[in-house]
Amino acid sequence: MRVEDGLFASQFRLRHLDEAHLWFIPRGQGGDEHVLDFEGAQARPPPEQRETAGIFEDLTLDSAAHGETRRLILYWPPQFNRDEPFALLTLMDGGSIRHDARFLEPLMESGHLPQIVVLGVPSGAESIVPEPDYGFEVRAADYLPGLHEREERFSEAGERFSAHLSFVADEAPALVAARLEGREPVQSIIAGFSNGAVFAHEAALMRPGAFTGAIVMSRGWRPHAEPGEDARHVRFMLSAGLYELGFRITTREAAQTLREAGFDVRYTDYPDGHSRRQTEYALIDGLMALLTEDADGAQAP
Repeated sequence: MRVEDGLFASQFRLRHLDEAHLWFIPRGQGGDEHVLDFEGAQARPPPEQRETAGIFEDLTLDSAAHGETRRLILYWPPQFNRDEPFALLTLMDGGSIRHDARFLEPLMESGHLPQIVVLGVPSGAESIVPEPDYGFEVRAADYLPGLHEREERFSEAGERFSAHLSFVADEAPALVAARLEGREPVQSIIAGFSNGAVFAHEAALMRPGAFTGAIVMSRGWRPHAEPGEDARHVRFMLSAGLYELGFRITTREAAQTLREAGFDVRYTDYPDGHSRRQTEYALIDGLMALLTEDADGAQAP
């Protein structure tokens, strides 16, 4: 409502507000000085973060599927021992890997998580060498199946999703496998947020031989691929924010579809909006469930 000239007020009723993390960004206003940050009295504390001691490799790979040279980032945890059990995490929008390692590394060092090699798959035009000017949003075209048929402005993109699926499920893992000299991860998990969540979910269903688990955080589209018997071994960790209505609806629907098909699926609501902060909790919780619990939810020995 309007309070006076140039001043307006809004009122909301939000569930679990005492546990919430919220950012309020006035429309049309830029800069951190305009962002209002709210944290409820019972809000979950942020994960421990520290400067990383692991190794990051900035790589390029000539993708036959895409016909492009693509960037990749590979993270090795400190004192990585390839003769000990380890997991492989494929992270969509993988340019965030240097931030994510700041809170994953302490959990590995404390023994709460096993060794995890992280394959960061950067997204968008900046992930291509040299950076192209295609005239469409590369990230959306790569991540959303059938987008070129659903939206005219992507018609010239073609079916980039299929090419990106081959790049992520076949070409990039082959590069990692070569560096591991034949050692196999105990689990191979794919994770993504928003459009990246759509890709992670669809990739796990369409290429189940490449993945044992999927962490799907706030997927925006309704499911495209049908859950098939050959993907029944894949465990799914789905989540969304209580305050991101559309994403929450589609993610809950996706979880229900998997349940009805008899899949091992867990869904979690976080008292947050469509924020990267939510993904810190969801990524940690998903990895803990997939790597330290058995399929029935019991703590692994």
